[in-house]
Parts: sequence; C-alpha cells; structure tokens
Amino acid sequence: MPDVEINSTKALTKAHVLALEDLKSKENNEGVKNTYDWLIASLNATLNDINIDTDVLKSYAGSYGDRKVHYENGKLYYQRGVRQKFELTPMSEDTFMLKDLDVFRIKFVKDESGKVTELTGMYDDGKSDTSERTVE
Repeated sequence: MPDVEINSTKALTKAHVLALEDLKSKENNEGVKNTYDWLIASLNATLNDINIDTDVLKSYAGSYGDRKVHYENGKLYYQRGVRQKFELTPMSEDTFMLKDLDVFRIKFVKDESGKVTELTGMYDDGKSDTSERTVE
C-alpha cells in the first residue's frame, strides 16, 4: 500500500511536491522558502485538474498595455509585445502559469461588478507589476 494514494500518472509529481515540502520545513532562509513555495504551487496546479468555464476564459482575452491575452481553441495564450506566445495553465480561476516559463505567472483582477480591469504579472522573486486593460 502506498504512503500517498494518487493516480500513477501523477505519482512522480506528487513525490516531487512532498520532497520540496520536506526541504522547506527544514529551511531557515525566507528567500529559499519562497522559492520552494513557488515551485510547490506550480506542481500542485498540474496535479489538480482546474476547469474554468469557457465564458470566464473568454472574458480574460484582451489587451493589457503591451500584454495580450488570446483565447484560441478552448485555451488562453499570453504574449508580451513581439515576444513568444505562451499557453496559460490555470492555477485557480484567476491565476495562471505559463507553459515552459517557470519564473512568471499572471493574475486577472476584476472590479466589484466582475469586469476584468487589469492583469498582474507575478515573478518568482516576489516582484509584481500591473497592466490595466486597454482593449477587450
């Protein structure tokens, strides 16, 4: 009987999460702990199938200054300026990580009425920046 019951296709990822959690529990440096938290959150997002309503995904598409979010074939894509376009993987209903770019995430911010008003870029070093929505 395994110590942790999990689908065999996700077992290695879960083992990685558990190992990082163990390392974090023994760490005193807050910067290193934050790095572990960042990695653990990414891995946990791949373990949990997060399904977001199509209309919600489509509501995120638009321009946010030089940042663009595209909805294509049931998925969201992020692009900044003329840089590479990245597929977005949901971590929650409003927060996404970029496929093949581990150091950056985005979060969509809504006003009280539920309208998407801005996008916050979050970096693995704890920094963040915000871009207001300019075009829907």
